[in-house]
Amino acid sequence: MFPAIRDLVREEIRRKGRRSSAPDISFEEKQVINDGESIYLREGWSWLTGVSAFYLSLPATSWGVVTHPDGSQHSPQGGLYEVPPGVYKLQYVDQHERHEYTDRVSEVTTDGEKLTLSMLLHYRVINPLVVCQIDRPVETLMANIETDLAQYIRTHAHNDIAESGDTREAGKIHQFFLDRHLKRNLLSRAFRINSVEIKDFTGDAEYFNMRRNQALQQRRDEIATEEFNRKREIERIHAEHNLEIDHLKAAAKAEMQALQGRILDETRTREIELERIRRKDERRHELLVGAITTIRQAIENAGYSHDSSEIKSIIDELLITIMTDAPIMDHKAKGQDQTGTAKYGEAKDTTPPLSTVEQKIKNLTNTLRNLLK
Repeated sequence: MFPAIRDLVREEIRRKGRRSSAPDISFEEKQVINDGESIYLREGWSWLTGVSAFYLSLPATSWGVVTHPDGSQHSPQGGLYEVPPGVYKLQYVDQHERHEYTDRVSEVTTDGEKLTLSMLLHYRVINPLVVCQIDRPVETLMANIETDLAQYIRTHAHNDIAESGDTREAGKIHQFFLDRHLKRNLLSRAFRINSVEIKDFTGDAEYFNMRRNQALQQRRDEIATEEFNRKREIERIHAEHNLEIDHLKAAAKAEMQALQGRILDETRTREIELERIRRKDERRHELLVGAITTIRQAIENAGYSHDSSEIKSIIDELLITIMTDAPIMDHKAKGQDQTGTAKYGEAKDTTPPLSTVEQKIKNLTNTLRNLLK
């Protein structure tokens, strides 16, 4: 029966705890711990029911840290907890990401310039039990960050700090503060630094003006250099383009001259060949006319003293030879190469030599003329 009673008591405590909403916890500036109400568990009630427990209701954005009567601290989740009778101190710890501004810190840089900086720090609690072990944890964290800020100014040049807005330099700043933070045992286990940003930057006005003028002049020089390089690139492209055009023109001119030379050589060759053919035809015509004339004289002249059979035989052979279809050109013209083109510097002899048939016609014609004398 007693176990059933204890179960009923536990269920009643759980029911009342769930029915009541979680408390609305707010945290002041530079405060991550908020004290809650103490929890009293009476010994008489636990002796009567056999149950000593309480129900812990927690907001979604807060941890709960419970200090037991023996001084030990625990960070339980929300729900029913059975513990011995006594007084339990409850504290809430913020889970939000928070941000704080440092005070203005003045120091001298490595190049002798005095700077005054303030910084924005983004952080959050990562271990509520460790935070509760630190007296004024946020003030302690910010005091160490301000010490690191002074050290950062002392170990860097003015230009490096002034260029902290660049992505690369911002990463270096965050790493500098993170490395120093991780060397602090309790603070590094209690807080995590998410990011740091330099928000206020005050230095020597004359130095700032000089640096701004230098930056403007540097930008002008860069623009002038870019413009000069662009002009040189355009000139180089134009020169390459003109050179390519000249090469194309020269190649086209050489090709045209070569074509003209080939055409002229071909024309000369054809003229020479036509002249040879013309002279060949003229000479053949002369041979044929002379042979026919001689044959006619032999036939008309019946008073020749030689044997008529010999004359008749020569006439027959001459007629047969004339009727023979012999090639007009048997040899190449004198002074021509294998292509039929006259070689440069040689005299052009367009008179072809006598072919075998032509020579035979000439010889027979002369023989017949001699017989007719």
